[in-house]
Amino acid sequence: SFPPRRSSDLPLLITTAAIGCLIHSAAISTGLGSLLLLPLLYSAFYGDQWESYVLIPALAITQGLIGLSNNDSGLVMIRLLVFWVALLVMISVAAHALRRHLQATVDEAKEEARQSAVVAKATQSLTTSLNPLEVIQNATRLATDLTSSFKISARRGQYFAVDGDTLTILADSDPTGMSAIEVKVPLAEHPMARAVVATGQAVNGPIELDECGPAVRAVIERFGVTHGSYVPINLHGKLTGILSVSGRGEAIQPGVFERVRLIGSLTELALTNASRHQVVEEQALTDPLTRLAN
Repeated sequence: SFPPRRSSDLPLLITTAAIGCLIHSAAISTGLGSLLLLPLLYSAFYGDQWESYVLIPALAITQGLIGLSNNDSGLVMIRLLVFWVALLVMISVAAHALRRHLQATVDEAKEEARQSAVVAKATQSLTTSLNPLEVIQNATRLATDLTSSFKISARRGQYFAVDGDTLTILADSDPTGMSAIEVKVPLAEHPMARAVVATGQAVNGPIELDECGPAVRAVIERFGVTHGSYVPINLHGKLTGILSVSGRGEAIQPGVFERVRLIGSLTELALTNASRHQVVEEQALTDPLTRLAN
């Protein structure tokens, strides 16, 4: 993580005690009191937030002991303690908020770079393949990779072939290793896939088990998915497949949904290219009139 994390407050507590002794030994006001900020600043920038909150009382006690050794009045000590505690809390809260913001920025930059790399890989992989099944397998795997992240990796991708009233899983990608390739389920039992076929539009949302038929429900419960994005794949103007990415216990966010649609568009282009290549290859090897090999 960024920045590196501390594992214990003990060295900082020892440092605080040493600074307190140094200030006490000076016997006069020399401005050394500002050194008490150093342990907290170090903890705020390199430790966990709870460690800073452990350190604040120690610093306040040190400041109180210094006031006693200087024979400060009770009112002066109370004012100093209130000032120091308020200052230390403000510094701690502000520093940790800054760290969280910087970490989020770094994570976002890493994720953007990762997504760009996956998209470039997807484009190259899909457009260079001339085998339709290979295109489908690559698209399923790349959709899963693109919609996952270093924080979320429990997403499942699968590709349904649409043949009339039947859905057949031609390819899947699952970090758990589970697979359902060649499993057939009725289209009427899958409400989200049915909506894609009926409207020709991609859908995204929670999977309602109560609305699923028994065959589809058994598959969904087996894999433990709760949310899904379903993108239509059209070939020569006809819906022939559905590319899906499902989440376990976590919704597919709009940004992730857009990535699934992006892979869907690339898949359509790649499948069109592969199918045209097959037609040309068949025409080159087979006589169109007699259907015999040339």
